[in-house]
Amino acid sequence: PDESFGSPDWSSSAMLVQMSEHGSGSTAEYFRLGGMRLYQPDDVLATRLPNGVGELAAYCKTLAWVGTEYFGRLGRDFGSLGVLIVVGIKPHRRTRIWCESVEGVVPSDAWDVFVDLLDGAGENVWPTVTKPVAFALECVLGAGPSNGFPMVPKAWQEAIADRGGRVTVPDELFGLVSQTDRRQPADRWRPSNARTLASVVESTTATDSGVSRTLKEETCRNFL
Repeated sequence: PDESFGSPDWSSSAMLVQMSEHGSGSTAEYFRLGGMRLYQPDDVLATRLPNGVGELAAYCKTLAWVGTEYFGRLGRDFGSLGVLIVVGIKPHRRTRIWCESVEGVVPSDAWDVFVDLLDGAGENVWPTVTKPVAFALECVLGAGPSNGFPMVPKAWQEAIADRGGRVTVPDELFGLVSQTDRRQPADRWRPSNARTLASVVESTTATDSGVSRTLKEETCRNFL
């Protein structure tokens, strides 16, 4: 079964997969992928990714590429901070992204465009899942945040703030977030026909039972 969490303890099953320097791109790049956080254990992910981890790795690489290209071409220095990109995926290839800065601010004129690009990126590699899946990319601008990244986005914390007991992640959590969506209709799950940015990676498949290890290998392989 899925791991469950009581507010605010998220740490029992979330696992951080650190990317090597090779996998996160050149240190000269302003925007880099530093790590991937998995919110479900390997055995659960294995049953929910019928095509293996290749699709998920390709999607992660696409999101990271969007950030590298966007901030690289933008040519503006916002200092050192973190960018937490949390992704939820439901059956029928419905996705949602929560994106927030960590220990710094990117002005709205640049941030809003970035989030919009992430929201539509990689439609051709959006993973097929049998049940909800969630993961996070911990990205850095410059030297990154000095105190690391939060375990989950603020929206998740807010969604369970008034909920007693424990919440399964992502299944019950996504339901709570959807209740918030009804109050904020502009912030909701994207169907697979969302506006997209052309993907630069192709979907691959993997069947290794060590899901987290294979996902790291697939994500780092020939990255950028």
